[in-house]
Amino acid sequence: MIKGRSVLAVVSANSGSRGLARRDLSLLGGKALVAWSIEAARSSRLIDRVIVATADLEVAQAASQMGAEVPFRAADPGDEGGYEDFIDQARGGSRQSGILNRWGTCAAEALHHLPQFDIVVLLDVAAPLRATIDIDCAIEICARHDGAPVVTVSEARVLPQSLVVLDGARRMQPLLRQRSENPGGEPMQSTLSPEAKLYVISSAIAVVSRHYLQNSGYLKLEEMHAYILPAERALLIERKTDLSAAEGIIQRMGLTDASAPTPFAAAPPAVQGSEVPETRG
Repeated sequence: MIKGRSVLAVVSANSGSRGLARRDLSLLGGKALVAWSIEAARSSRLIDRVIVATADLEVAQAASQMGAEVPFRAADPGDEGGYEDFIDQARGGSRQSGILNRWGTCAAEALHHLPQFDIVVLLDVAAPLRATIDIDCAIEICARHDGAPVVTVSEARVLPQSLVVLDGARRMQPLLRQRSENPGGEPMQSTLSPEAKLYVISSAIAVVSRHYLQNSGYLKLEEMHAYILPAERALLIERKTDLSAAEGIIQRMGLTDASAPTPFAAAPPAVQGSEVPETRG
């Protein structure tokens, strides 16, 4: 509960991974990947209820055995049927695709089944190392901005100007071009200052209010607020190498057995994330 608003956490175990079979049940530090998000949410001082949303019966059974609630069978990824009251294409233009669409659908589905909650926190099973304090800070930012969406980001390690595409002969062309009919146009000039930092969206945490979703109809990138996660805590498990990297992180912290608490559950201020500073023109 925050400022009189009830908070629901939804551990999303529906994304799957082509690079790691049965990812959500893969073991990390002696416990299933889904358990890390469940424990982080349960440790929150602001979350009132924690549920797991999945269309996978095996994951649902495992979550239930861990003591987690699975109150409904989640829709298969990409299925938005039944939630038109929350996601309305007629409001404000076309919907965002990809991760924003998935977040919006997941939040709408949860509110459809559990309409008594005011704020929904979405936690991706693939991001087990985000801290409980990160979750609480994201919720606080959402409440501070009257329920507007908050998503996690991490600093980009690649500059867009360095990205290229390869043709059949492996000749390189810049990914970014000037908006010109001339296919041979020069690469687009960056308007960023040399000191500017670039960020990538992370699915570790997303927070949105019922009020915002009902009024906006979908998640709008330009209306979102960012919460910065250090790269280590934003690690996404998509393949075996990611799982190995996460194992290395928790081993350095001495958290290697199934009875160990979720890492960063009470992260000290020195390692906390932060809100992206607002800039005003």
